[in-house]
Amino acid sequence: METIIVFLDSTRDLDTLKIFLIVSVFIIIIAMLAVFITVCFFSKIAVKPMEESYRKQKRFITDASHEIKTPLAIIDANTDLIEIEYGESEWTKSNKNQVQRLTNLTNSLVSLSRMDEESNNTIMTDFSLSKVIAEESESYAALANTRKKTLNINIEKNISYYGNEQYIRQMIGIFLDNAIKYSNEKGTITLNLKKQGKKKSLSIKNTLDYIEVGNHDILFERFYRADNSRNSESGGYGIGLSLAKSIINIHKGTVIALSRDKNSIEFKIIL
Repeated sequence: METIIVFLDSTRDLDTLKIFLIVSVFIIIIAMLAVFITVCFFSKIAVKPMEESYRKQKRFITDASHEIKTPLAIIDANTDLIEIEYGESEWTKSNKNQVQRLTNLTNSLVSLSRMDEESNNTIMTDFSLSKVIAEESESYAALANTRKKTLNINIEKNISYYGNEQYIRQMIGIFLDNAIKYSNEKGTITLNLKKQGKKKSLSIKNTLDYIEVGNHDILFERFYRADNSRNSESGGYGIGLSLAKSIINIHKGTVIALSRDKNSIEFKIIL
């Protein structure tokens, strides 16, 4: 029985398949580009009202803060005149305290708004981070002492940093002021600064009567106050830590708040 071998020329079929594959890939690419462009277009339309609302909110905060400063200054001046005429009383003293609290609030709001607007235009220079933090810490040591609290300062020498010195001083002041205010009676505040590779590691830790173990980054949210009664007594509005985080963000740093033992909270900053 003879075996017949037949050879078929499939060149045309292979060429057709190759063309089909090329056309299919091309169509897929075109479709993906069309989807991408459509998503970008509609995303921009959807986000635009939110961006406009955010800009208006920042503008309102700035304008309102500036407008509030004038009547506050007038109230403060009138209170001074009343004290000159009739002497200091518990009512005039209360008025001045409230004026100071509102003044601090408006200044913080203006600072937050300014940082949002100038995040890409902040002037940066080289300076001694060790020296700046030492100076700011020493200025708070007396405050801690008057409140019968202990401030321990551990700073590695000769650490330089490229950033905005004024903002860094403000950030250190916020964390130390917060730690002194909210640490427990006869509490301890510990500040540590050291190098961590190419980064700088800064931590501020203070003792507390009780706090849940875990992450407490919610403290950085604007106007968040963990204990309304304590914040009312201390004059806090829940803006300080938010302002500090904005400063850290401007410097491309990170910050976390955490508790490991129920009796202390630590703010760890990497710059």
